[in-house]
Amino acid sequence: MKKYLFVLVAMAASLFTSCNISERIIFNEDMSGQYQSSFDMSTMMKLANQATPPDVEKENKVMDTVMVFSDILETYKDSISALGIEERTKLEKLKGMTLQMKMDEAAGIFEMNITKDFSSFDQIAFISNDLNDLFDVAKTQGGGGEESPADQLMKADPVTYTFDGNVFRRVDIQTLSEEDSSFNQKMLEEQATPTQADAEIEGQLQQVMQQFTEIMEKSTMTLEYTFPRKIISVSNSQATISNDGKTVTFAVDMQTLQEDKQLLKSFEVTLQNQ
Repeated sequence: MKKYLFVLVAMAASLFTSCNISERIIFNEDMSGQYQSSFDMSTMMKLANQATPPDVEKENKVMDTVMVFSDILETYKDSISALGIEERTKLEKLKGMTLQMKMDEAAGIFEMNITKDFSSFDQIAFISNDLNDLFDVAKTQGGGGEESPADQLMKADPVTYTFDGNVFRRVDIQTLSEEDSSFNQKMLEEQATPTQADAEIEGQLQQVMQQFTEIMEKSTMTLEYTFPRKIISVSNSQATISNDGKTVTFAVDMQTLQEDKQLLKSFEVTLQNQ
């Protein structure tokens, strides 16, 4: 299992530097469906190739693989059963997830896609926690010591999804906590509390980000949600609705996201009544 998790370390450290990120959820009538996160880091791969001196010999890395975590957990079930309950619980949450990755350094290709089929809405409500559990396990298996700036990048956005009658929301966990006193505080507490060291590392990352302004402007974050009913309204006026009225899409460049931290604090979609 360790060799699979090492791969995740290498991938996650690059996610938020320069790439096109897509988050898609397709809902069925019973609100089951499929969650997808896609990352295209080909731009960064091409820049790395261009930065390599022509007289330097470089081995071309090629990878085209699919990891089905349910199968991996089954293969290593004996080893997993010997782990503590907390570690076992984290690993169990990865059931149903599939990771596809394609990398070709010479061609400047680096793409990753994570999918998860879910049978009920609550299985994806806190999927950002599940992704963070995956990253935490990867760092632990890799024998990581003191936290580094790269480790800071291995964190999914702390968001949750809610669905109440005919209103779907993608909302920052802290925002939801402030709005609803009955919100499950355990989920909020699972998010790491920022420390002074975290703030310093964040500052260092922001400085690096500023050096890649042009790249960030060409990199995008895209949200796409498909519902079994027609959409009445969307909280963000820049979002577009498909011709059949059931899919909403919102795309924004990474530079804008860096400058406007409130932009994706809450994304709300109202559907027709059943």
